[in-house]
Amino acid sequence: MNERGTGRNWRKYSFAIVACIAQAAIVWAGSLILIISFGAIVGDKSNLEWVVLDYILFGLVGMGCALLAVSIEPAGAESGSWIWLPPVVLLVFGVTWDVSVGHHAAFSDAFIGLGEGGLVRLLITSPAFACLCYSLVMSRQLKRLARQGHEATQPNHERS
Repeated sequence: MNERGTGRNWRKYSFAIVACIAQAAIVWAGSLILIISFGAIVGDKSNLEWVVLDYILFGLVGMGCALLAVSIEPAGAESGSWIWLPPVVLLVFGVTWDVSVGHHAAFSDAFIGLGEGGLVRLLITSPAFACLCYSLVMSRQLKRLARQGHEATQPNHERS
């Protein structure tokens, strides 16, 4: 490694990738656990009103997780701004694949998903929405921290 610490920067970037994956997994699993628990209490949720309520609840869970995470560790706002990418790519790939093999109801199953399509919405689309909401809040918090001059918003080479 040279004097500027390129090896140290690599460790920081690899840690940021791990932190991003960990945050995505926590938001994905956490939102699923909360919503499935809520669904078990409420009962049958096979109408369009429950679909809208699910999106609202998943969004609120994602936003709440982001606010909690940034209050615990403000430096996580940088990597947390990108956790939307893997779940949304997975969703787009899945819908595109289904449509390409002739399942023309893939779009409505993924986003509205009543009946059998509800499982796709519950396991893929809604958690991806929670991750997207999480990332939006983290991006907003990152901008707020930058205005305050917080260390988490400085480039890695300036922190060492």
